[in-house]
Amino acid sequence: FFGMNLQLPFTHSVFGWGIALIISLVLSIWMLIALWRRIR
Repeated sequence: FFGMNLQLPFTHSVFGWGIALIISLVLSIWMLIALWRRIR
């Protein structure tokens, strides 16, 4: 596992950044929907 991590550091970092971006987008959309419902 450590050798694989050393062989593919770039792909692993890109995959982690993609997951972080998706989670942040989902959280921001959920917060906007909650605020919109509270305003209405």
